[in-house]
Amino acid sequence: MTEASRASKWVTNHGVKIYPPKSNGYWRVVWNEDGKTRDTTAKNETEALNKAGEIERRLMTENGGLSLLSIKDMYEAYVDPIQGGNTREEWGKRHTRNTRQVFNSMILDQLGDIKCADLRGSVLQELVMQKMTRSNREHLIRSLSSFIRWGYRGGWILSDPARLLSGLTYASKTRRTKGTTNKKIAKQAGESHLVVDPKEIPSHEDVDRLAKATVQVSGLWWYELMVNLAAYSGLRLGEILDLDITHVNVKSRIIEVKYQVLDDAGNLSRELPKWDVQRSTVFPVVTPTGYKLQEQLERRLKELKRIKEVPKLQDGSHRLLLFPDSNGGWLRGGSFARRVRRPAQELAGWERATPGGKFLWNFHSLRHVFCSYMINDLRRDPADVSIAAGHGSVTTTIQMYVGRVRGALDRLLGK
Repeated sequence: MTEASRASKWVTNHGVKIYPPKSNGYWRVVWNEDGKTRDTTAKNETEALNKAGEIERRLMTENGGLSLLSIKDMYEAYVDPIQGGNTREEWGKRHTRNTRQVFNSMILDQLGDIKCADLRGSVLQELVMQKMTRSNREHLIRSLSSFIRWGYRGGWILSDPARLLSGLTYASKTRRTKGTTNKKIAKQAGESHLVVDPKEIPSHEDVDRLAKATVQVSGLWWYELMVNLAAYSGLRLGEILDLDITHVNVKSRIIEVKYQVLDDAGNLSRELPKWDVQRSTVFPVVTPTGYKLQEQLERRLKELKRIKEVPKLQDGSHRLLLFPDSNGGWLRGGSFARRVRRPAQELAGWERATPGGKFLWNFHSLRHVFCSYMINDLRRDPADVSIAAGHGSVTTTIQMYVGRVRGALDRLLGK
């Protein structure tokens, strides 16, 4: 029986554990210090308690008793630009806001009053299992993992992060429906958790219906262009809303993705694209449903070049945006969704995840159309698609859109 599988008889506030003797007759004292698991032995229980007390006092002296403070105290230090360390400087405005939102809406209500030294993996698993959607669970796990590993390095958390977090992936695969018991969600052998289910990708016909519906609900012809361009160039919403005439080369069919507009709780700003990675992408002459994308993009550029007075954007700059608001400035994503996208989705008959619930697809789903179209329809190299889409690596692209299962079966069948 390993030490990990044995129950400790005593556990101090700083996580020092005392194990009763095995066959050799010695008591064992185990603790974490400087990121490493350490241990010592004692001849009897009294000696083990004394040693544990000495270790406890030293740990309290070295880390200032941080582990005796609450999870809420740890969170306040975590998001503080000074106490949080250099990593806070790397957080963008949206990431900072999203982090605070996750903790305030999902974590602090249940964990805030728990002492850091008392945090247990079972508590984290229960928290994850309470979340009703896969995206909520995955977001929660990422936030908890970063938070706990940071706390361990700083002396707030004394238990090994790997042990605390070990059960969260399993918990995330358990479906919980209100009023019912938990039920495990099966996963496909050989597939990554990143794989995009074909059901999550709108068809070319779905894209075409949405594009036409945006014109009906808005009265602006170029919304049809915007939807088709997003679906067949892989631009994110923030990137397409910052697109100006200098970024597009219609003749070569290349778009330079230099920046994105970031809507941080109503404050608009121009930021680098996701992962701070600038790139170029492409678009087809005609979409699979026959929309003349190159021709209509040329039409839009000529229309903009006839404007005599270049509009002033919210940041004070003067540029000709392809898809602006009524004043020629940045279009707010929330306003676009409320006034155009969602009414158009309704008009186009886009499928809903549940009756009366959210739509199965959103604007980001159009990026899935681009990647799937390039890889599965046109048979383009996933490495090239990865660059155009701005993924972190080609591995991500392959795991999301290529998968392994179908290819494995074909190979086993000798096809």
